[in-house]
Amino acid sequence: MKILQRLYLTLLTLSVTMNSLAAGIFSSQAPLPEISFPEGTRTSWIAENIQVNHVPTSLIAFDYAGDADQFEQFYKDAWQGPFFNKAKLGQEFLIGHREGDLYTSLRYQVAFGKVSGHATRSRITARANQPLTTKLPLPMGSNIEQIIQSLDNGREAESITAKNRLSRNGNARYMITELRHRGWYLETPVDAYRNNLHGDTIQLEWSKQSSLLQITFYPSQNPTDNSTGMLIHWIK
Repeated sequence: MKILQRLYLTLLTLSVTMNSLAAGIFSSQAPLPEISFPEGTRTSWIAENIQVNHVPTSLIAFDYAGDADQFEQFYKDAWQGPFFNKAKLGQEFLIGHREGDLYTSLRYQVAFGKVSGHATRSRITARANQPLTTKLPLPMGSNIEQIIQSLDNGREAESITAKNRLSRNGNARYMITELRHRGWYLETPVDAYRNNLHGDTIQLEWSKQSSLLQITFYPSQNPTDNSTGMLIHWIK
């Protein structure tokens, strides 16, 4: 379960230890081409061939002990054509390139004499326009913002971000009732759940045979938005 949590939080900053995908929906997914890096760059996989909102995606962390201008020039030379772009996001830089159905982006910052960041490569397919759905019951009016499909120690897993206008307690009570009807067992002690009712977040865990489910209900970070967010981790 912690692997999925880490994956979700890493994707929030375009970063991504997960296994290579090889089963279920991933069996027919062609591996994405490797991303090139300047000589001397140290890399480590964070996620290889996952699916984010139906889009095949790979993410890798990197450290380059060199000059930032040289790092950027490497990609200007490698990514010929008009589809190279660059932007600055606070203290970070983002460079990207599209070639055919492949899109590559690198998000990085410069500190202590090195360039550190994360690279993302995605293949845009027709499935990218399909609606985001899940087999889990969600309260009426819920909007699914992101679904990450992956493998967790060889088991298919799904990480979902959604939100709606119900209160955190209202969401929790709905999910407890609906999941109980579907054969899920609430692992979180009732006292622990009640003690969290007045906190910023409510976290509940369920099990169903070998499947595990964790849902965190949290308030919107926008003070003018009264919606409740749901972060769902489901190991199938």
